[in-house]
Amino acid sequence: ANTSLDIVGTDQNRDAYWDRISEYYNTHKESSWPERTANAINCRYTTINRETCLQQILNRQESERTIEEK
Repeated sequence: ANTSLDIVGTDQNRDAYWDRISEYYNTHKESSWPERTANAINCRYTTINRETCLQQILNRQESERTIEEK
């Protein structure tokens, strides 16, 4: 079963959550993709999430605000 991004209200702790995601990734990845630990996947997700949020902020149509203010 796929894992929801929301661990609130479940019976799994943070480590178990990322272990399940790591297991799923390593089971379903392309053969040319590297194996990844739970920590590596968590770090990669954090980086992608940060960049996505930043891009969403920068894409907002707020002509009165400078990039620094955003």
